[in-house]
Amino acid sequence: MLVGALIDDKCYISLAKEVRGYVRFDVLRNVQNSARLQWLQWDQFSGRPINAVSAADDSGKVYVARRRADATSRQTHFMGKLDLSIGSGRIVTMEPEGSRWIEMDHKKGEVLVEVEPVKYEIKDISFNEARAKVRQITRVLATTSLSLEDVVNGNDVLPPGKGMVGRTVTYWKDPSSEYWGHGRGMAAGLVTKINLPDESKSHTIAWGVNQTWPGEDAALTVEAKLLPGTGQNVTVTGNHTSREVPYTATLVSHYKDGKNRERRIEGILQKISLCGITEIYSPHYFLHDGSLVPMTTTTTTTTTTTTTTTTTTPVPTTTIEPDSNNEVIEQKTMMMTMNTSGADASHLHVTLLVAAVALARIGT
Repeated sequence: MLVGALIDDKCYISLAKEVRGYVRFDVLRNVQNSARLQWLQWDQFSGRPINAVSAADDSGKVYVARRRADATSRQTHFMGKLDLSIGSGRIVTMEPEGSRWIEMDHKKGEVLVEVEPVKYEIKDISFNEARAKVRQITRVLATTSLSLEDVVNGNDVLPPGKGMVGRTVTYWKDPSSEYWGHGRGMAAGLVTKINLPDESKSHTIAWGVNQTWPGEDAALTVEAKLLPGTGQNVTVTGNHTSREVPYTATLVSHYKDGKNRERRIEGILQKISLCGITEIYSPHYFLHDGSLVPMTTTTTTTTTTTTTTTTTTPVPTTTIEPDSNNEVIEQKTMMMTMNTSGADASHLHVTLLVAAVALARIGT
């Protein structure tokens, strides 16, 4: 790659004291206006300028440069390169001479440099939750035991059938990390202030670095109602959550001279945190042997009721056919009311009928 100048739809470059024009070339472009560029005065006593824009030379000693044109020229500047590979360096430009362009050497001129910001600020953040990816792993954070000894000391009074509250505090670490990506045209490691939309306070990270925090000691008080001589185990768990979500935001670049520049950026936030803290209580157990405390159960008793029915059964009238004397013997039975079951009433009914027939026959 060689440094050239775009003149009349051609890119002119100088090589070995000769200037040539080409119709196929690449153009240096400030993508998304991400870089703040300026021309810095240079002479042979300046050395290599800090943050000079490289001319893509493999030697790393060639940079984009220019020289101000004379008042008699139609051009304001002549483009070229700063070549530090020879002596104290020189600026080589392409300048017109009659109908052609020639290569000219100069001991002073201007070099293109990038002014880097001193810090960043991220604001107006918008997350694309529809494209978020979340992974969770449940982890055991702490375990502890609650117990209540058989002897109640001091002024502790235990009412009959009641328990006392066992209480303790558990501790664990709460590590986290976040990475906002690198971003186009942004310097890695620069101090960056993050203003999240749902937080009143901002926090600071090093841009382009996976920021990790070991976390402070987190504490949780666990308690349970226990009977004397019993205990209960408690396990505290949490969800180790990894989250990736695309975002767009406004990047504010702050410079040493007090100037600021803003532009929109996009990236993917990768964040690891601990959430979903849960307490898991084991069954109660006896302290002396570790056996489980029996649970109280309720027995249901079913009562069956038998109902006695009073039945009134009418006894029908029986007629015996007349004999040769045309006498009719009619035997009527009386209505009887009895407090008995249906089976006994039927049996008595049959008996009365038989007795009535027998009396009729005796009368003949």
